Amino acid sequence: MNKSQAEELEEVVKAITESMLDEQLLSDNYSGIAVDIYNSKYGIICHITILFKKAFSKDESDRLMSEKYPLIKSITKFFPDRLFSGGITSSHSTIEMYNRYREFYDSNKNFED
Repeated sequence: MNKSQAEELEEVVKAITESMLDEQLLSDNYSGIAVDIYNSKYGIICHITILFKKAFSKDESDRLMSEKYPLIKSITKFFPDRLFSGGITSSHSTIEMYNRYREFYDSNKNFED
C-alpha cells in the first residue's frame, strides 16, 4: 500500500462509518470522525476515532461503546481480504485529546509514495 492509497482508504472508511452510525446516539457534542491507517508490528491498522467538541458524558460514552463492535464487524465485511492485517480499532475522544495523539498516527503512516 502506498501513501495515496492509504489516504483514499481513510476517506472510504470515514464515509462508511458516517453512514453506519446511528444518528440517534449522537449528541450536539458530536464533531465528526477521524480515520487513521498506519503501520504497526502487527500489520496495517485502521483506527477510527469518533470526535467530540468537549468532554463527553458517561452516557454518551456508553452509547457509543454499544455500537463499537457491530461497527467494526460491518467495516471488516467491506474489506474481506484482510487488508487491515493489524486489525480495525475504534475509540472516541475530544478533538483536543485526538490532536495530542495525532503525532503517533502520523509518525506511523510510513507508506511509500
